[in-house]
Amino acid sequence: MASTTCAREVHYRGVRKRPWGRYAAEIRDPWKKTRVWLGTFDTPEEAALAYDGAARFLRGIKAKTNFPSPLSLDLNHIPSSAVAGDNQQQHHQHLCASLLHRLACL
Repeated sequence: MASTTCAREVHYRGVRKRPWGRYAAEIRDPWKKTRVWLGTFDTPEEAALAYDGAARFLRGIKAKTNFPSPLSLDLNHIPSSAVAGDNQQQHHQHLCASLLHRLACL
Protein backbone atom coordinates (compact mmCIF):
# COMPACT_ATOMS: atom_id res chain seq x y z
CA MET A 1 0.00 0.00 0.00
CA ALA A 2 1.46 3.35 -1.03
CA SER A 3 1.14 6.21 1.40
CA THR A 4 0.29 9.56 -0.03
CA THR A 5 1.04 12.76 1.77
CA CYS A 6 -1.02 15.77 0.94
CA ALA A 7 0.52 19.17 1.38
CA ARG A 8 -1.88 20.92 3.74
CA GLU A 9 -2.54 24.54 3.06
CA VAL A 10 -2.02 26.89 6.00
CA HIS A 11 -5.20 28.59 7.17
CA TYR A 12 -5.12 32.03 8.74
CA ARG A 13 -7.67 33.71 10.97
CA GLY A 14 -9.91 36.03 8.94
CA VAL A 15 -8.68 34.79 5.54
CA ARG A 16 -10.60 32.88 2.86
CA LYS A 17 -9.31 31.52 -0.45
CA ARG A 18 -11.38 32.59 -3.43
CA PRO A 19 -12.19 29.99 -6.11
CA TRP A 20 -9.95 31.83 -8.59
CA GLY A 21 -6.94 31.70 -6.27
CA ARG A 22 -6.80 35.09 -4.52
CA TYR A 23 -7.25 35.53 -0.78
CA ALA A 24 -9.96 37.63 0.88
CA ALA A 25 -9.59 39.14 4.34
CA GLU A 26 -12.36 40.33 6.62
CA ILE A 27 -12.94 40.88 10.31
CA ARG A 28 -15.97 41.17 12.51
CA ASP A 29 -16.48 44.54 14.22
CA PRO A 30 -17.37 43.62 17.81
CA TRP A 31 -19.30 46.85 18.48
CA LYS A 32 -21.31 47.14 15.26
CA LYS A 33 -21.78 43.36 14.94
CA THR A 34 -20.91 43.59 11.24
CA ARG A 35 -18.18 42.24 8.98
CA VAL A 36 -15.54 44.67 7.76
CA TRP A 37 -14.12 43.93 4.31
CA LEU A 38 -10.33 44.33 4.33
CA GLY A 39 -9.64 43.47 0.71
CA THR A 40 -8.42 40.79 -1.64
CA PHE A 41 -4.75 39.83 -1.72
CA ASP A 42 -2.39 37.73 -3.81
CA THR A 43 -1.00 35.73 -0.89
CA PRO A 44 -2.55 34.37 2.29
CA GLU A 45 0.21 36.06 4.32
CA GLU A 46 -0.73 39.51 2.98
CA ALA A 47 -4.37 38.87 3.83
CA ALA A 48 -3.39 37.62 7.30
CA LEU A 49 -1.33 40.77 7.90
CA ALA A 50 -4.34 42.90 6.93
CA TYR A 51 -6.47 40.94 9.40
CA ASP A 52 -3.85 41.31 12.14
CA GLY A 53 -3.67 45.08 11.68
CA ALA A 54 -7.45 45.39 11.83
CA ALA A 55 -7.64 43.10 14.87
CA ARG A 56 -5.09 45.21 16.75
CA PHE A 57 -6.90 48.39 15.72
CA LEU A 58 -10.32 47.09 16.83
CA ARG A 59 -9.38 45.00 19.86
CA GLY A 60 -6.06 46.38 21.10
CA ILE A 61 -3.09 44.43 22.37
CA LYS A 62 -5.20 41.46 23.45
CA ALA A 63 -6.34 40.76 19.88
CA LYS A 64 -5.99 37.20 18.59
CA THR A 65 -3.74 37.44 15.55
CA ASN A 66 -2.02 35.23 13.01
CA PHE A 67 1.48 36.59 13.64
CA PRO A 68 3.17 38.05 16.73
CA SER A 69 3.05 41.79 17.17
CA PRO A 70 5.98 43.58 15.51
CA LEU A 71 6.58 45.29 18.86
CA SER A 72 7.05 41.93 20.57
CA LEU A 73 9.77 40.83 18.15
CA ASP A 74 13.37 41.37 19.16
CA LEU A 75 14.75 43.03 16.02
CA ASN A 76 18.35 42.58 17.19
CA HIS A 77 18.07 38.82 16.69
CA ILE A 78 16.67 38.72 13.17
CA PRO A 79 19.22 37.30 10.71
CA SER A 80 20.27 39.72 7.97
CA SER A 81 18.82 37.39 5.32
CA ALA A 82 15.37 37.85 6.89
CA VAL A 83 15.38 41.65 6.74
CA ALA A 84 12.94 42.87 4.10
CA GLY A 85 14.22 44.97 1.21
CA ASP A 86 13.06 48.52 0.60
CA ASN A 87 10.51 47.46 -2.01
CA GLN A 88 8.92 44.86 0.26
CA GLN A 89 8.91 47.30 3.19
CA GLN A 90 7.21 49.98 1.06
CA HIS A 91 4.60 47.43 -0.03
CA HIS A 92 3.91 46.52 3.61
CA GLN A 93 3.61 50.22 4.55
CA HIS A 94 1.15 50.73 1.69
CA LEU A 95 -0.95 47.78 2.90
CA CYS A 96 -1.01 49.16 6.44
CA ALA A 97 -1.95 52.67 5.28
CA SER A 98 -4.73 51.27 3.11
CA LEU A 99 -6.04 49.19 6.01
CA LEU A 100 -6.06 52.15 8.41
CA HIS A 101 -7.88 54.24 5.83
CA ARG A 102 -10.59 51.58 5.42
CA LEU A 103 -11.05 51.29 9.17
CA ALA A 104 -11.23 55.06 9.61
CA CYS A 105 -14.08 55.20 7.07
CA LEU A 106 -16.30 52.92 9.17
